[in-house]
Amino acid sequence: MLTKQALIRWSTGLLSAGGAFFLAACYGPQRPPQGPPGQSRAIRGVVLNGETPVEGIAVCETRLPDQCPLTDAEGRFEVRFLDDGSPIRLCTKNALADRPRFTENCLHAASGVSEVRIHVQPEGEQPEGE
Repeated sequence: MLTKQALIRWSTGLLSAGGAFFLAACYGPQRPPQGPPGQSRAIRGVVLNGETPVEGIAVCETRLPDQCPLTDAEGRFEVRFLDDGSPIRLCTKNALADRPRFTENCLHAASGVSEVRIHVQPEGEQPEGE
């Protein structure tokens, strides 16, 4: 009889330990993302209308549409992203209601590029050469 009670206690303990391990594995701390390795990088650039810098234009990397820095008084911007080796697509957007409106423009930058120039025109103007 003593052996039977010992066996029941041992199996109950084993099941409890197994249950605790299962819960920890399923509901424990989150692991970091297991995607491809990359490093944080930045692309800097300037938004121009002809040769004139444009202030207050949002520049977005299309994979991060909620992180769109505005250009400063010299038309400069910096976009930070995780570099996975794929091309970067940057697009401009009008962001401030009290500023002149400009056409939206996008460009593709190869991985490794760190400086770009994006050209925009006032809305309603025809692009040069058309």
